[in-house]
Amino acid sequence: MRINLITPKHLRETELFPYQRQMIYGKLLCCLLTLAILPACMATQRRLAPEILFAIRKMVVVPVQPPPLILGPAILEALGNVPIMSAYPPEGAAALTIISGIAVLTQLSKYEEKRANALKVLEEWYTSDKAWIPTRVLAHEAASQISKILSVEVIVSKELHTLSAGHRKEATLFMENWYAPLRAWYKQDVSTVNIEKYQLQGVDTLLEVGILNYEIFRGCFLMQVLTKMVNVSSGKVVAKARSIVENPPPIGSPEELFRNQGERFKKIFMIEGRKQLNENLRKLGLSS
Repeated sequence: MRINLITPKHLRETELFPYQRQMIYGKLLCCLLTLAILPACMATQRRLAPEILFAIRKMVVVPVQPPPLILGPAILEALGNVPIMSAYPPEGAAALTIISGIAVLTQLSKYEEKRANALKVLEEWYTSDKAWIPTRVLAHEAASQISKILSVEVIVSKELHTLSAGHRKEATLFMENWYAPLRAWYKQDVSTVNIEKYQLQGVDTLLEVGILNYEIFRGCFLMQVLTKMVNVSSGKVVAKARSIVENPPPIGSPEELFRNQGERFKKIFMIEGRKQLNENLRKLGLSS
C-alpha cells in the first residue's frame, strides 16, 4: 500500500467538485429533515425489562464498525502543518485520509473516483493496531460505566462488528451509503453478531455500540451514539437507545484540533461520547 503526503498547498490548488459547492445547502436541508424525523426515530427506543436486567451475569460490549469522520475541504485547507496521509494519489476523488490517526473521508479533486482502493484501504485501517477506532473507545467507556453501576462481569470485544453494506465507500452528498446501513442495523430486532461464539463463552448479554452522523459541520462537532442490548440465548434485541449531541461544541482552529495526534479532537469526542453513553444507559434501564 503506497502512502502519499498531501500538502495544504495541494488542497488549496485543487478544483472542487460541484457536489462540494452544494454541500452547505444540502447539509442545511439534511439538518431540517433530521429535526423533522427525529421524534419518529427516537420512538424506536426500548427500555430493558427488570427481570432481564436482574438476570445479567456476564456482558460483552461489541463496537460496531464506524463511518469515517466527515470533513469538508475547508477544514483540510486550514490544517496548517498537520500531516495528512492519503492511501492513494491525491488525484483520487473519494479520498480516505488519515489525520493524526483518525480515519477521515472527504473529496480532494476532480479526477476519477477510486472506490475499490478506498474500500481496501479502509478495511486495512480498521484492522490495524495503530487505528484509533471511535466505537472501540466508546465500548471501553461503556464497559467502565456499567462496571460502576452493576455487579456483573463486563468485557469489551476485540473484534469490530462489520455491517453488510454496498461497495460505495466514497463521500456522497448525504452520506447515505454509510449511514443507511447503520440505521438499518439499529432498527433490526435480531442481532447479526455471531451469537454462538458468545453462548460458548457463557455470555448472557451483548451491548452493541455504534455511531451515526459523525462529522464536523459549520465549525461544530456532531455525532449520534446508538446502543442495543441483545439476549445471547435468543439473539433478540431486548433494549435499544440513541442520543445526539444536544449542544454541538465548536471545534476552534482545525490545526489545533488535529495537532499532537488529534489530542483536542479526541478529548471533545470523549466528552460528548461519555455524555451520550450516560444518557443511553439511563434510557436502556441500566442506570437511574
